[in-house]
Amino acid sequence: MSELDGMYQIRKNDAAKAKEKCELAKDEMNRRKAAIVDKQKLSFEREKTLLDLDSGDLDESIRVLQTNLTIINDEIASMEHTLYNLTSIDNERLAGIRSSLDKALRAQARSENDLQYSTNHLNTKQAELSKLENQLVALRSEWNFNDSNQMLAAARSVCKACGQPITSEETVEYLRQSTASKIEALKAQITCLNQEVESAELTISKANEEAATIDEHRNLLLKEERTISSRSQDLRDKLKDTRYLHRQLSLEYSRLVDESQEALRTKMAQLNGEAEMQRMNDALSAAVHSYDVCFSDYESVEQHIAEIESEKESTSTQASSYGSLIDVFGSKGIQTFVLRNLVKALQYCSQSYLDELSDGSLKLVFEVGQNDNIIKQAKTINGDGTWRTRSLSSLSGGQWRRCSLSLSLGFVDLASHRGAMRSSLLVLDEPLTHLDSSGRDSVGKLLRKMLSGNNDHGTSRHLGGLALSTILVILQDIAAEEIEECFDYIDQVVKSNGESYVVLDQSTID
Repeated sequence: MSELDGMYQIRKNDAAKAKEKCELAKDEMNRRKAAIVDKQKLSFEREKTLLDLDSGDLDESIRVLQTNLTIINDEIASMEHTLYNLTSIDNERLAGIRSSLDKALRAQARSENDLQYSTNHLNTKQAELSKLENQLVALRSEWNFNDSNQMLAAARSVCKACGQPITSEETVEYLRQSTASKIEALKAQITCLNQEVESAELTISKANEEAATIDEHRNLLLKEERTISSRSQDLRDKLKDTRYLHRQLSLEYSRLVDESQEALRTKMAQLNGEAEMQRMNDALSAAVHSYDVCFSDYESVEQHIAEIESEKESTSTQASSYGSLIDVFGSKGIQTFVLRNLVKALQYCSQSYLDELSDGSLKLVFEVGQNDNIIKQAKTINGDGTWRTRSLSSLSGGQWRRCSLSLSLGFVDLASHRGAMRSSLLVLDEPLTHLDSSGRDSVGKLLRKMLSGNNDHGTSRHLGGLALSTILVILQDIAAEEIEECFDYIDQVVKSNGESYVVLDQSTID
């Protein structure tokens, strides 16, 4: 056996290594398959993109746009040149008109200054002229001179200054000449003032004429500006529309160039992707071959292990048979054989009750040791469905109580079968200790099932062969209330004043 065990362990290690290699090879194969699928999807998307971006149509569209852009550029250059020439000519003409207007404005400024001076001078001279004319009228009236500067006869007899009579002709002549001289002097001053007034009026007239000329220049400038603006606006509008068209065509050209470059990049990526796909397919073939080789090795090792296990099982069976024969026909063989059968029977009887109490989550395992001692163990179910071996002392209070009650009922069941010790009455004292509410409910259902099974069929195949007609359970008040519906009758023992008495169930009395 030691040789088989050693070989078995070696082949088990070989199988573990072979399985690990198979798993690695399988993961590598699956990884490469997934990579190929992703690459195929990417290649399909690139092919679809290439179909959407027809490079021939793009190149033709780009050439047409280049031609149109060249034509539009020429038109824009021509219109800009024409607009520049027209603007230069118009600006020169407007510059001449503005220069004339500036000269006229400067002349107007000087004329306005002259006009102001002339107006003031005219007002002054007119005032002086009026004053001299008044003096002339007063002098003629005073000396009785007519318009021909001849003194009238009435004025010759009395001096106008002193009021004395004038008797001398010389005096009369002197007065006449003196007054005539004054009159002539006043006339000369009046004539001079009239000339100055006429000169001022002429200056004012010229100033007004220059103002009218400035208005004509200004109106001419405005008219020319409107004419020039109207003449160049059409050209500017056409140039604006042409530039807008050029901008739209430029955007379209940029878009087509981008699409062309994208198509070129996609095509290059497609070629690279095809080469990469070929390399990936070669790598996948190598990975599949490696997996097949590893799996073949693993199957070979597993087959050899199966052969070793079969040989071990055959050898173990023979050894067990030889050991059983030695145990049976040894010094304590018969007693040990009987003890083991009883222990197995007790385990079987107890397990049927434990399944009911634990919903199949607990198992009792009994074995007979080397010194005929009974080894009692329990098995609890894990979350993944596997069983875990535990000692009875490591169980919780509820688990231990379920096992204890199942063992007691199993022992009674075994005694009923093997020892012909049958009773129709079962008495249980405090069977619900250490049990929670669900555990107590399970006990109540089990007791009810034990009675109902016997009443329906005489014996219950699942719950042993106890022929019970009555089960008497002694409980505390709280526990009895929780499983009250499981009992037909409930009698109460009451202690009062040092005495005890029984209160029978009302249905029992009826």
